Order: sequence, then structure tokens, then C-alpha cells
Amino acid sequence: MQLVTKNELAMAVSTVMMQKDSLKTLLKSLILSYPGARILGHRDLPYVRKECPCFDVKAWLAQESII
Repeated sequence: MQLVTKNELAMAVSTVMMQKDSLKTLLKSLILSYPGARILGHRDLPYVRKECPCFDVKAWLAQESII
């Protein structure tokens, strides 16, 4: 079993936070460009039988003040 160092964990958390910030910026830009569009996770599309992404997109958008 290989353990993750504190530094590696901190870098991973930082990377995820940067990705989320980039996603928020992109989504805000797309909302301005396409004001009538709905933002969905692919699990929210018709006929998709997945639980991925593993979070509720609509709730996340509200929590992050994106919509």
C-alpha cells in the first residue's frame, strides 16, 4: 500500500479547486452567451442510467451562486 504525502494531497486538492473555479468561470460565460440554456449533468439527460457526475448539478450551481 502506498501512502499519499501531505504535499501530494494538498496539490490534488488545489488542482480540484482550480478546476472548479475554471468550470464556474466557463459556465458563467456560457450563461451570458446562451441565456435560455439549461445546465445539466449528463446523468440528468433523458435515457441516461448513470449516477455520474456523483453530485446534483442543479444544487451545485445554486450553492456556487452560478444560477
